[in-house]
Amino acid sequence: MTQPRTHRFYVAGPLFNAYEQAFQADLERSLATLGSTFLPQRDCPQDHPDLILPVASPGLISLRLW
Repeated sequence: MTQPRTHRFYVAGPLFNAYEQAFQADLERSLATLGSTFLPQRDCPQDHPDLILPVASPGLISLRLW
């Protein structure tokens, strides 16, 4: 018997205004019902810019694009 496939979503996009920020948050909540999510503005340390790339990179590298 095969295991169910786990979906992982990296949700990113422009954050220039409140609408774009809310859209991404809403999208993340919807996708979270289907699998795990990574939302950079939530999951990366905003007060330490030098840590953003090390925290975000594993999520980007592990993506399976098709």
